[in-house]
Amino acid sequence: MRLMSCLLIVCVLLPWCVAQRGTVHEASLVASSNDEFGQIHRWRADLLETGAPDQYQDLYAMLDSKLGSILSHVNSRWDGEIYNVNYAAELISANGHRGEELLKPECIEGVALMLDQLKSLRVKGVKVAVKYPLLMPDFPNSNGYLDFYRRVSQAVRDRKLVLYVATTTAFRDPAFTSLNVDYSGLTFKQFKQDMRWYVETVLGNLRPDYLTFTNEPQSQVMNTGLDFSVKNVKELVEYVLDGLDHKGALIGAGAGTWDKIEYFESLAEISGLDYLDMHIYPINADFVIDRTIRIAEIAKAHNKKLVLGEAWLYKVRDRELGAATATSAQLFARDVFSFWAPLDEKFLEAIVKLSHLLRIDFCSFFWMQYFYSYLQYDEEKNAMKPAQLFALVNGQAAKNILSNKLSSTGIKYKSLIASLSYEPSSFKKETTETMAKLDPRRHPLISALAIAAISAVVIGAVIYSLRRRR
Repeated sequence: MRLMSCLLIVCVLLPWCVAQRGTVHEASLVASSNDEFGQIHRWRADLLETGAPDQYQDLYAMLDSKLGSILSHVNSRWDGEIYNVNYAAELISANGHRGEELLKPECIEGVALMLDQLKSLRVKGVKVAVKYPLLMPDFPNSNGYLDFYRRVSQAVRDRKLVLYVATTTAFRDPAFTSLNVDYSGLTFKQFKQDMRWYVETVLGNLRPDYLTFTNEPQSQVMNTGLDFSVKNVKELVEYVLDGLDHKGALIGAGAGTWDKIEYFESLAEISGLDYLDMHIYPINADFVIDRTIRIAEIAKAHNKKLVLGEAWLYKVRDRELGAATATSAQLFARDVFSFWAPLDEKFLEAIVKLSHLLRIDFCSFFWMQYFYSYLQYDEEKNAMKPAQLFALVNGQAAKNILSNKLSSTGIKYKSLIASLSYEPSSFKKETTETMAKLDPRRHPLISALAIAAISAVVIGAVIYSLRRRR
């Protein structure tokens, strides 16, 4: 059924992209600031007409208030000094959970297209998930995967973008990935040895700027069944780093802000670790203020850099935190509706400013499809299953990524990067030249394949992720 769903998405998107190839205008590729503000006003008009529906008004008000408090706190402490943050987005089209789809010749072309569109957003880097055990010698087609990621690395370098690689464990459930991963019989001792080899292989072949090899310990437990306690995570990191040639890369490890603070305290004590890597999703409780500040203080006290490897606004009530039920997919399905856009924008602003306050080196936002698309809320869509909603929003993303049309959230991110980061004088010229060459009428098939990748990964990964304690 999962394969049939993915094929259906391709069949739906491909004819649309081919049919629309003659209607895309080059002028839309490099939008003027006036066009962008016009888009914002149109978005705002739609949002004012709809607002948050009754069932979400309490949640909307709570998140809005919480974000206001976070922004107020950050603004009161930040003196306006601009730190050289590498803003980034998840490169979903190269996510390891796509399995053998990554081995198709046209896949790397889809990755290249997505990199060009993301660069026009003015990001400085991308995050690539090279899931363990894809590259292990005994994993089927491991050489093919290694060759694919070498090419991804080169494509990133060709665009002068910063490359962050994460090598955390892959999901097991066949409903969420085409990978046939079996961790049964795997011991923690063997995992340590494997991860040492894996890190060396990635460093030697992909030459990343940043490499995180363990994060979100609760997720690693669910994936592997192994014990990722504070003690064991420290043991893993020390084992991997012992005598390791970093080959010029910064190497880090971390946890979610919802995890025990002891993970960060323990990791900070490891001399060979270059940075602490945190993930931000729920903003409930003290998960942003004061957790992130405490993590930054821990990093500073131990002369570690600080990285934000993943972030997005998790739209959840306090009582819903940690829910691991069959209906938990409904929580992430909330993201698709456009009435959340003002909160997503407020979240982006809070995190971008927080990155300057805390002097974060690399800051990546995860659900990049919402930089291009949302769905208008109505009762019919509200009654749909999560997979249906994800398919709809990713179908709309196909249209907008093809024409490089940003949502108000994407425009907000682009404007935040432009106004709150240092840009070399050559950046604007490079971006304009790149986008002038990028005519989607020449690449309809590549566009469809790239967006189909988003659909396949997002639908599965989102549902699985909701089983975590966030």
